[in-house]
Amino acid sequence: MTERASAVDVERVSIDSVEWASIYCGVATATPSGGRMELLNLPAVWFGAFLAGAAIILAAGARLPGLGSTVAARIGVGETSVGLFGLAIITSLPELSVTLTAMRLGAANLAFGNVLGSNNFNLAIAGVMSLLFAGLFSRAHYSRYSRTGILLVVSTLVAGAGVIAGPRMRDPLSLLSFSLPIFVLFVFESRLGEPEPGDPEGDTVAMPSRKDAASALVVFSLLAVLVIAGGIIVSWSAKHIATYEFPSPGGPLVLGETFVGSLLVAVATSLPEVTVAFAAMRRADSPDMALGTLLGSNSFNLVAFAVGAPFMVAGQTGVGSGWSNLSSVNLVNVAGALVLTLVVLGALRRARKGGDARWPAGLMVAVYLTILFVTYRL
Repeated sequence: MTERASAVDVERVSIDSVEWASIYCGVATATPSGGRMELLNLPAVWFGAFLAGAAIILAAGARLPGLGSTVAARIGVGETSVGLFGLAIITSLPELSVTLTAMRLGAANLAFGNVLGSNNFNLAIAGVMSLLFAGLFSRAHYSRYSRTGILLVVSTLVAGAGVIAGPRMRDPLSLLSFSLPIFVLFVFESRLGEPEPGDPEGDTVAMPSRKDAASALVVFSLLAVLVIAGGIIVSWSAKHIATYEFPSPGGPLVLGETFVGSLLVAVATSLPEVTVAFAAMRRADSPDMALGTLLGSNSFNLVAFAVGAPFMVAGQTGVGSGWSNLSSVNLVNVAGALVLTLVVLGALRRARKGGDARWPAGLMVAVYLTILFVTYRL
């Protein structure tokens, strides 16, 4: 891959690791001459920090399914709602923390690539899980996920419009565009949604005590702090990895923020969703919680970018908004997200009618790999 011009993908913002620490901690740190700490500017350190942050995110996400079930049983909501809203919000915290940190580092493409890359990775994982766990699509609550799928299609189109509009996309408008449909869906599910399948009348479920529910909420809060910390570490290291000139036979190799965000950071920040989804199937045998977490998180990921966009430091365009500093390469992720979402909806519909959902699963993986390849080449 040839080195990309800064106008396309690589924004070289001169904010070093010490300045980053000052932004978030407010601590004035003494530095060697030249203002650089050599240890923190080694690629090995960046990759080590990236893996450490990803491990923190993974460890925190592994505890979420059980806590979600406890809270759901206490407040009397179904597993679909827990997946679509409760677990989806919590597992989207890495994307939010990465977005906020990336904006303070002037790396809008890293943030947007992470958000759309995470969404595409989640959809590809849904395809893989349908091959590993029979009945993931056929046992899921089709009508609810069809509504969620339509929400995702609309939100992704708005995201694509934001990339094209650039400075004309206003931050309040983008936040309203992404959050309002989620609010409407939540109200619909809470008040007018159909009853959960598989729960015949007369079945009794042991309700956890208030003490157990309170303990679960406390642990939720602690995990949220860990997830945010992991997201900050991941975004800091990814920023350096994206703009570093790696030696190669054809000349310096610069991966670029969009590609790094779409692959490395996206996979790392999607670990909670993937962990929760697999645990929901293995431990709770709950397709609704698994699929709801993956699809619900995609909706909240887009909200995360809209929340972080106003906090952008002056980037390449000199405008303090994330929407104003996005490369057109991001449209590849947007188009891929639309295709993947439509394939998932088709797989759900096909499985509901008793059809074979294996070939849509293979198509999801193929589309995802194609997105990565095109993004890398551009």
